[in-house]
Amino acid sequence: MIPLIVKCLDGTNKTVDMADLQRVAKGESELHPGWSSTLTFSSELNAFIELSGAPADVRGNSEGAANEVEDDYALRVYGRTRNGLI
Repeated sequence: MIPLIVKCLDGTNKTVDMADLQRVAKGESELHPGWSSTLTFSSELNAFIELSGAPADVRGNSEGAANEVEDDYALRVYGRTRNGLI
């Protein structure tokens, strides 16, 4: 198991197995402008999760985030829906 802490829409943090996430699309986060991102789907949470990473600093370090996103965000930002995911 590769634990990943996800900030959920209700403000709680939940841990999911990163290895079980289904990769859906790549793009740029609107939650963190300028950060690259990957839209994933968690069947465990039955939710889309955006994994995003900040550009590296001068030492090569990069901050990351994992946020649950609403279905309309997935459609608007990535052009993806739940159809065919599950």
